[in-house]
Amino acid sequence: MRILTPTENHRLNELVGFLGVTIAILMALSLLSYNPHDAALNVAAPLPGEGVQPARNWIGPVGAHGADFLFQVLGYAAFLLPVGAFVVGMRWFRSQAVTSPIVKLSGMALLIASLSALLALLAPLGLPEVR
Repeated sequence: MRILTPTENHRLNELVGFLGVTIAILMALSLLSYNPHDAALNVAAPLPGEGVQPARNWIGPVGAHGADFLFQVLGYAAFLLPVGAFVVGMRWFRSQAVTSPIVKLSGMALLIASLSALLALLAPLGLPEVR
């Protein structure tokens, strides 16, 4: 996979790595500051007569929509996505190739899917649900 393998140009690798780390940090901040009352894809905003409330998410409306989507799809396992993006961004920044990228990518996908299922099974046992 070419997306996980840095190029020969070290400056380009640093730029791509910096963007990857930045995206990972913004994604983590948006997930940490998720508020179920923010306007999102399946949450209605307040009526115009009631006054417009800004998004409570630290990243703003984009963070509110992104965090809502990730929590709807993955649940608490969404917190693994910024970790993976940060690791790949740091590898790009240092111009280090990822060995066996397809195996590692499929392993990360299986980890996220299985963790989502496990946390959904544990929800009736008292684990707080994301609403």
